[in-house]
Amino acid sequence: DAPEILGKGAVDQRADIFSFGCILYEAVSGRKPFTEESPIDSLHEIIHRDPVPVSKYVPSIPPELQKIIEKCLAKSPEQRFAAIGEVVELLKPISIPGSAVMPKTDLPPGSGTESLEDATPTITISQPAFDQRKQVTVVYGDISSIAELFNAYDPEEASGKLKGLWAKIDSTVADGGGEISTRSGDAFNAVWGLGVAQEADPERAIRTSLNIQREIMRYFRKNLSGEFDLADFAEDEEPRSGLLRIGINTGVSLVSFTDNEIQLDVSSSVSNVAKSLVNDTGFGDTYISHETYCHVRGVFEVEPKQIRQNLLLKKEVKEFRVYRVIRAKPRAFRLRTRGIEGVESRLIGRQGELDKMKDALYSVGEENELQAITIVGEAGLGKSRLLYEFRDELELLTEKFRVFNTRAIERTNNLPFSLLHDLFAFRFEIADSDPDEIAREKFSAGIRELLTGGDDQLTEEEIKMRTHFIGNLIGLDYSASTHLKGVSNDPGQTRDRALFYAKEFFRHVSSVLSTVIYLDDIHWADKDSLDFFEQMIAELS
Repeated sequence: DAPEILGKGAVDQRADIFSFGCILYEAVSGRKPFTEESPIDSLHEIIHRDPVPVSKYVPSIPPELQKIIEKCLAKSPEQRFAAIGEVVELLKPISIPGSAVMPKTDLPPGSGTESLEDATPTITISQPAFDQRKQVTVVYGDISSIAELFNAYDPEEASGKLKGLWAKIDSTVADGGGEISTRSGDAFNAVWGLGVAQEADPERAIRTSLNIQREIMRYFRKNLSGEFDLADFAEDEEPRSGLLRIGINTGVSLVSFTDNEIQLDVSSSVSNVAKSLVNDTGFGDTYISHETYCHVRGVFEVEPKQIRQNLLLKKEVKEFRVYRVIRAKPRAFRLRTRGIEGVESRLIGRQGELDKMKDALYSVGEENELQAITIVGEAGLGKSRLLYEFRDELELLTEKFRVFNTRAIERTNNLPFSLLHDLFAFRFEIADSDPDEIAREKFSAGIRELLTGGDDQLTEEEIKMRTHFIGNLIGLDYSASTHLKGVSNDPGQTRDRALFYAKEFFRHVSSVLSTVIYLDDIHWADKDSLDFFEQMIAELS
């Protein structure tokens, strides 16, 4: 997964460029670019660490190929190639050493180096039609409200206006990586995962659905605002920000492959559930099933809801949990399940501990009391699952909480304040590959945003001073700061003031909005960071 898929921003085709870069890295070097043993540490490495240059393993790699791989694996999508076609054109003239991946004795006779352009083309053989079970995400869009609005026009004029709307829907779905599988007079099915399924398909489908709601509203305001009263509809991602009713579901469906097309079985349960989600919903609402929600926890603000469905043949009523999507979070921390993504098992044997954690959370929100919880236990006893369930509960609360996350890793446990550094780095989206100037800009903007407002009423200069001290403490380069020059010869005073300002920062942000800090795997944490959090808890409690 690209860094933005793991909760760092909008996802587009450049996420696939990152995935291709990982494949290219391994193909040339024979090693994976991110090699941490545990999945969690690998995710941390993808977000914060740059891979070892391929040239370390393959000294003979052409410099231009090294640059292509590095650009594909850039943390920021803006620094990657815009399309895979650019990569292909740059790769064609490059000769790759045959010994880069396997010993020369293993190569066919005459092999040494070979241009990608001269490689033997793949021969495409016509295949008979066949069916395959695939995981897909289906978006069902109900546009009946729009069709009703056009009833006042004569048939020819109404048809022309509907064609304009369909063109807008088609282009928005295509831009989001989906395909329109079926379309009727007042509804459509769009599908993600028909060709090659991607882990980000459910997220892309939801983002595209929100975009469709906005694009249709913009179309009406621009072309038909004088003919319809749209005063009751907002222009942003609020609940009544569109004219469509949309249902989204993820699951396994039968997909038919032929020489000319790939087609979804529209009668499948995946499509039927997506369609059923729009029943008894309002215009502008986007609802997702629990199966889809499992893939996007932490990415969107949602409102849970129980719906009842009458099963006529079984003569029973079944309840389902669904979620109304309100908006995409500006900063997302994706909550991933262990094992197969999207497949859940019940929490067993830890409900008591979970209830205690929830009670502590309510004390924070209702009584404004600081609560510190430490989860200890041997490996395999369910600590990670317990924390996962707690995060899931927090996601669905109507009360708002500000969340900070970080995870300690073994190789940084001797670096002073590395845990505190990573806490700010994740919150403010600071990558290890960011130049010093960019890192400082992100850090300063993040601190300023959270320190502005509240009862403290700090001046811009005071915020700037605190930013420089805290940034210097966690390893950012503020050596040129005028605020630090006066105490540069007194490391003790510099450190003490930085620690004070850091504690005051968390006191301030928690006074404005209840705050939750997750510190994972603290057995690997550096001593300085742990001392800081212990002192902060003691002073603020």
